Amino acid sequence: MRLMIRYRTRQNQGMRRKSVSLCILPVLVVLLVSISASASEGGANKETIPATIIHFSEYEQGTEHTPVSMMVTSDFLRIDDNIDDSGKVKGFILFNRKEKMIYSVNAEDQQIVKIRSKPVTIKPPMGIKERTAARRKRIVAHRAADFKDAEIWDLDFWQSQTPEQRLSALVAIRRDVMQVENARLQNKRAVENG
Repeated sequence: MRLMIRYRTRQNQGMRRKSVSLCILPVLVVLLVSISASASEGGANKETIPATIIHFSEYEQGTEHTPVSMMVTSDFLRIDDNIDDSGKVKGFILFNRKEKMIYSVNAEDQQIVKIRSKPVTIKPPMGIKERTAARRKRIVAHRAADFKDAEIWDLDFWQSQTPEQRLSALVAIRRDVMQVENARLQNKRAVENG
């Protein structure tokens, strides 16, 4: 993916440009978090509100570029991702930090969708000890006649779980794999260092 990023901080400080090849999601998350923190540090006066503006084009394989513009202030995050060739914004997303509300605005359809903040009710993923104890209580055994039988039984098991249970297991397994990889890396370094 190729992006052209232009960003502006504060009013009348000029435009800086950078062209990079990168995976968009992790970079934008880190970038927006850091920009958000810096935007919320500045105070606003009656004439201007400090803001950071990011312009870039998003490319996906097999499609044309999509221009995107983001504006971050201490109170709002606005994402213009529905921009026509003339530069006219046909829709945008606005996050109001104080209200904890997301507004999705579509100018063509003259619609505004409001998404209210809700508390997170999903329990954090279980650790390996909790997962092992819980699984021992409800373990179900099956003797498979062949690999296909084992795959069918495994698929039935995971489809009987809720999305939260599947996600919790996936996160816990990934965390366990990372711990093993880190331990192997530390072991390898210890052997190399003598």
